[in-house]
Amino acid sequence: MLALIRETLRVEHDALVAAIGHGERRLRLARAKLVAQLDEAVLLMEAQASLVKLERAGCPAQALMAAYEGGKCRDELTKALVAFGNAWTLGRADQKRADALDLGVRHDASIVRSRAAMALRQVYLAAGVTELVKFTKGGMAPEALAQLIVSTVGFGVLAGAVLAP
Repeated sequence: MLALIRETLRVEHDALVAAIGHGERRLRLARAKLVAQLDEAVLLMEAQASLVKLERAGCPAQALMAAYEGGKCRDELTKALVAFGNAWTLGRADQKRADALDLGVRHDASIVRSRAAMALRQVYLAAGVTELVKFTKGGMAPEALAQLIVSTVGFGVLAGAVLAP
């Protein structure tokens, strides 16, 4: 019985250590996403400042392309467009990258949790088989024992499929 408890605790400990690692990775990704959001905000403020300079220079918003072609507001308009483009590509790209990496971490964590659950099932199944072998040492044939185990596992799989949402 103590061996079963010890093995269960070992599997759960390993799963918790992995979960802590995944949590730390997600925290680093959340910080990276926050930095990317702040970068985007700075770039958008730069773009807004360029638009304000355009208005102060007498370039109306409706006629920006005409002003650009005329050369009157070309520099400020170029700065504004580059700042908006950078905000979109640089700021958003790092955010999307962090989101994609976060999905990968969640996926890895899910796999680790599934492996831990399977390892626990194997621990309990092995303990059950060991006890059954001890119990049947007096007269049950190994073939009958194997058939009993297969039937029990098959019933568990069938019940799991029926009871699954």
